[in-house]
Amino acid sequence: MMSKTSFSVFSLFVSLCLLEISIAFQFLPQIEGDQINKLIEAKKHVAIFFKTDDCHDCRQKEPIIVKANSLLTENDGITVVAVSDHRIGREFGIYLYPKLLYFRNKVPILYDEKYEPELVSEWLLRNRESFVVHLNDDNCATSKLYIPMWEGMADRLKRKINVATVDLAVSPKLKTRFDVARTPIVYL
Repeated sequence: MMSKTSFSVFSLFVSLCLLEISIAFQFLPQIEGDQINKLIEAKKHVAIFFKTDDCHDCRQKEPIIVKANSLLTENDGITVVAVSDHRIGREFGIYLYPKLLYFRNKVPILYDEKYEPELVSEWLLRNRESFVVHLNDDNCATSKLYIPMWEGMADRLKRKINVATVDLAVSPKLKTRFDVARTPIVYL
């Protein structure tokens, strides 16, 4: 028979184990289909964790994103959600999972650093402001599929070189100015 003290210690141990299990199995809010575009339109800062239900790496990294989200404050204004629909992932150029895509003012930025809670939360906060100059005749954005790559590159190269995109459909005069025969093209 267990003493009251032994039972209390055992109860505390079980409670702590259950708490650890619940923390380990926390999930991000799941959104679907048209909710994604509505969320991106409504919020200035949205991070979407693209995952699949049968992905081992996704199951390992989602708790990291949950922890990173817990490090953010309400004042940071970043909404973090998950999506597990392949069709939606493809709309944003996501073909391999898991991926974290951060939308700042509807512009996507692809996360390509190590998955650690502190690194993810710092990256989200660091990218609240744009580092890419979008050029047009007024002084433009490129294909939706290239923007996350450019934003990620700009984040890594900020204060070292300038990164810019040009949309020739919006700014046809720049085609002549930069002698562009076909797109996409990269000038270094």
